[in-house]
Amino acid sequence: MLHEKVGKDGAVSSVWAIDLKAAQYYAPHSCGSRSMFDVVLHQVREPLSAIASITTGSGGAIAWVDKHTPLHFEGDRIKWAVEYWLYWNQLCEEQAVITYKVENMPNRWNEIKDILGINVPFPKNIPTNINTRIHANISWKYLSKYTGLIEELKETAHRYGY
Repeated sequence: MLHEKVGKDGAVSSVWAIDLKAAQYYAPHSCGSRSMFDVVLHQVREPLSAIASITTGSGGAIAWVDKHTPLHFEGDRIKWAVEYWLYWNQLCEEQAVITYKVENMPNRWNEIKDILGINVPFPKNIPTNINTRIHANISWKYLSKYTGLIEELKETAHRYGY
């Protein structure tokens, strides 16, 4: 599987959560549609770390999301990252047959391989920190200033097992 490109066994990317025929992603080779996949798995990461990582995204990524989703960047990268994390995970969760924490993937492997119809052992030494960036730490206390969002974030994080 390839990241943000379709390989012979599928793709690893959240960009297909929306219809990319209508909203082409940055790279022409990654254009496609969410309907091109038979099975969607929703892999989540620890929310505070994921949100902090999202804040390091490029201006091009923010502009793309602003153009093709209801989200709009208003100058506060952290608030936007929280909104993005909530929005994108909701889209993915709605389409997925399973949602699991990346760090629990080894424990969920039998279930995942049954869903995919494959019979292979869990790959050795598979990292659970793929596509993470160096970023500052963000705390629940810091995020508490985003009244309304913090409640939804905590509820979603709890539902995902965090």
